[in-house]
Amino acid sequence: MTRKEKELIARIQISQLITDDPYSDDFYYQMFTEKKNNDKQGESKLNWQQTYLMKQGKGGNLSSQMQQQVQHLIDGRKQKPKNNQFSLEGALGKIALNSVRNPKQLLQVNKDKDASKKTLSNTSQPQQTTRLSHYRTLASIENVYTYILKLEQKERQKNLNREQNSDNELDNEEETEEEKHEREELINKIWNELKIKDEIPLDKPHPFVQFLSYSKGKKVIPRVLHFLSKEQSLAFLNLLLLRLNKLDVCSENADPVEVDLFINSVVPPLVNFLSEMPLCIINGCFGILLKCYSMTWMGKCKVALAILTVFLSRAEILRQDISSESVISPNIQNDLQQWSDLYDHLFNLLRNNFVSLFPENGSDQDDVCVWQFLAAIAISAQSIEYQKSLVMEVREKVFETIKDVDNEQGLVNVNLFLHALGIDASQIELESSV
Repeated sequence: MTRKEKELIARIQISQLITDDPYSDDFYYQMFTEKKNNDKQGESKLNWQQTYLMKQGKGGNLSSQMQQQVQHLIDGRKQKPKNNQFSLEGALGKIALNSVRNPKQLLQVNKDKDASKKTLSNTSQPQQTTRLSHYRTLASIENVYTYILKLEQKERQKNLNREQNSDNELDNEEETEEEKHEREELINKIWNELKIKDEIPLDKPHPFVQFLSYSKGKKVIPRVLHFLSKEQSLAFLNLLLLRLNKLDVCSENADPVEVDLFINSVVPPLVNFLSEMPLCIINGCFGILLKCYSMTWMGKCKVALAILTVFLSRAEILRQDISSESVISPNIQNDLQQWSDLYDHLFNLLRNNFVSLFPENGSDQDDVCVWQFLAAIAISAQSIEYQKSLVMEVREKVFETIKDVDNEQGLVNVNLFLHALGIDASQIELESSV
């Protein structure tokens, strides 16, 4: 298109927007005026198309009228103040007659808005990812509950069939084989939903940790461990220890309700599982805790203290059982020596810091885990020197609790520790009164 053709099209478009005579382009006004004149003057009636076109022709030359409209629009445009930030006039450059000396103007883009859009898009992606992982985790929890209910139903049905004592033993054996196959298939489905064997770096969130971040996930763990094999339960425990600091119950602002739920739901089945494990397994799990986490962090974490107490108690039971045997194999002796080294390392880390394990402004209920841990430390002490050092550090805390006669929960907590040493709080009261 030539320059004149472009200007003509622009004029035609602009002429539709503004006019000196607003009534000339108003169809309803023209029809109303014509009808009114016909009523008064009795003129011959014309059809509405002819009336409208004839009225348009009275305005004179169409091209001169368009030029006036364009000039009027340009004059009004110049009178308006320009935008302080950007001038829209010529922002996209001129239509023609551009040269090296008079190039097109650059587009003026607000970079702040574009940057904000990019940041919003970047932040929306993690939110979408988090939302998807949230839904996936909830779906996995529901699937695990479904499989657990089926397994428990089959187990109840199996026990019921045993009580009925059916006569056909061969049929029973065939049904048992089918039940075993179905049972193994359901257990494998549960194992796949937990995603324990997924190799994920430690710095990235693990689906198993997200599974345990929900109350329903914590509550189903005892029922899950009931059906898992020893190898699967051991893998469960290892992953739990490696990801312990990533759990919601081990965070700094953990919900006390969730912490108690974890200790009452997840820890007891682990105690039952560890009661069947040898000392070498206890040494390996205990070593993971001492290697991966600082004692400062574990001392402030209620869940970590509870797990340490479980390992200390189980190791001491095994050590006493082994010492009662007349003949000890070399492998067992190596396990005993390894446990002794681990305990010495733990005690040296806690030396002069036992009192700091108690939470500041904590209630007696919050101190239960600490007193249980101290009792396990006292029972597992390798020498009397360890016990003396422990007692000297916490003696003020013991006396402070005993003096409060009305504090029944506090006395129960102190007796947890004192009974491990072979004494009772009442004996200390008698000695202090003398």
